[in-house]
Amino acid sequence: MTRIYRLLIGVSLVVILTGCTLVDLSHDLKKIDRLVTITGTVQAFPESSGPIIVVLINDSITQPVATNYRVLKSSGKFHFLTEPGLYRIFAFEDINRDGKYNYAERVERSSMLEMNTPGKQKHIKLVLNQSADDKLAEEIHKIKRNGLVSFHELKLNLGQIISLDSDTFSRKNQRKGLWQPYRSVKEVPYGLFLLDDYAPNKKVVLFVHGISGSPAQFKSIINRLDHSRFQSMLVYYPSGFPLSLVGQYLNSLVEELHIKLGFEQVSVVAHSMGGLVSREFVNIQSIHNKSLVDKLITISTPWSGHASVTRGLKLSPVIIPVWRDMEPKSQFLNDLYLTGLSDETKHYLLFSFKGRSQVAGENSDSVVSIASQLRSSAQKDASLIRGFNEDHLTILESSEVSMLINQLLESKQ
Repeated sequence: MTRIYRLLIGVSLVVILTGCTLVDLSHDLKKIDRLVTITGTVQAFPESSGPIIVVLINDSITQPVATNYRVLKSSGKFHFLTEPGLYRIFAFEDINRDGKYNYAERVERSSMLEMNTPGKQKHIKLVLNQSADDKLAEEIHKIKRNGLVSFHELKLNLGQIISLDSDTFSRKNQRKGLWQPYRSVKEVPYGLFLLDDYAPNKKVVLFVHGISGSPAQFKSIINRLDHSRFQSMLVYYPSGFPLSLVGQYLNSLVEELHIKLGFEQVSVVAHSMGGLVSREFVNIQSIHNKSLVDKLITISTPWSGHASVTRGLKLSPVIIPVWRDMEPKSQFLNDLYLTGLSDETKHYLLFSFKGRSQVAGENSDSVVSIASQLRSSAQKDASLIRGFNEDHLTILESSEVSMLINQLLESKQ
């Protein structure tokens, strides 16, 4: 990860990027630029007693196909990023939580959405207030006949058990997630994983990695976790995508697994850029008046971004989407603290200060400046601020840090 940040520093950015890397990245970004965005809200009157499933239907071919879906705990917002084409959105309440539409459940669909222009965005509103009529029921029946037994089948990696030593978390896959995020989605098994069978009597702890990282970087902290009380959950995502999109992705994964497994709350431990992703996730929860996250423990997070990204954005002929969010004056960072933490969520801010940026000439942990880690807005929201004489990566190996994390997780405050 240190190497990745150094790629963003000054002229070295262009020097280090090889012709092959630039070609691969450019090709990947062109595919991302082609994608279209469909957002919307679903409102149930009265509120549903079960979760709401929102399904993206591709009508570009003879037989309509369900290509993606989101699970909402209740009325709320949804977001899809997909290829150009003709689409419809179906939303239905899943009272018996089987991932299937049953005719007694309320349902609504959008009109046909012509999303043939690359980069196009569309926002729709759906209201659930009645069950399907015969025509709508037949449309849904056709979709179900197309081989989709349950909408849950569309998401393969949700709660599966994995090892921290799995090849899924290889350096090759980590790099691909940054430099070729679009391609990596089709080739790398991303998702939300467990290390052991789910135990209802244990508190769930979610680990969120940073740029060009993976859950394997938390191995020391996880090994020192009190396994009699806590259960590890790992999110793995392509780190080249915009952070707002990753935050929405994380929220949808946690929401669905929450509905599936029934855990009441989750504590979050995040490193570096993972702290920004986690704060976005917490913000989404707050906007929806939810409080799944009781504790947010961030480690060495660049709350004010990375100053060297500004120079990199000017010098590099191609731009990875996440770089724009990491620029200190980015809209993403500017908006990150517009939504305050709910009273149910406590933020514990851990920072590292061993090292110095040789190029920027500022105090840092060898990767992220101390000033960025201690952004005033982040400090104001924090219930605890603690510094460690470690660099950006060794802080994850520190027994002192692991001990503090265990104490914070066990604390009732």
